[in-house]
Amino acid sequence: MSGHAHYREAHPLVFVITHYINLICMIML
Repeated sequence: MSGHAHYREAHPLVFVITHYINLICMIML
């Protein structure tokens, strides 16, 4: 979990983009 928190702080934009991609995939499915 520490690794994920650090990654999110280091690349917040990438984390948000990935989150939205997952949402879009769920909506399409």
